[in-house]
Amino acid sequence: IGSIIQANVFLSENIKIGKCVKVNVGCQIHHDVQIGDYTILGPKSVVLGDTKIEKDCFIGSSASIRNKITVSSNTFLKMGSILTKSTDKNSVYFGYPAKYQKKICKIKGIFLKISTYHSATFAIK
Repeated sequence: IGSIIQANVFLSENIKIGKCVKVNVGCQIHHDVQIGDYTILGPKSVVLGDTKIEKDCFIGSSASIRNKITVSSNTFLKMGSILTKSTDKNSVYFGYPAKYQKKICKIKGIFLKISTYHSATFAIK
């Protein structure tokens, strides 16, 4: 199963993208970024250099991730947030700067590929 990179996406050099990843319209992905399997980047999100996004993450629309950060698996970064430090696994972050909000207790069905659309369902503790 392949990944989807939509129109008007800026891709720099040395980027590694896993399987079933969706990079939405207008995203910017800078140098030396790794994006894990089953991850979604919302429209106009920005990922700066030397950043690792682990598997099963959701980066909301217009969210920004500073450089040299690890976004741990099953992290949800809400729309418009600016992430300035690494995250814990199975967590929700939002704000400016983004702060820990909730723990995700279970992922159901993770991400399903239906034509060119990805969806996710999850439960929050």
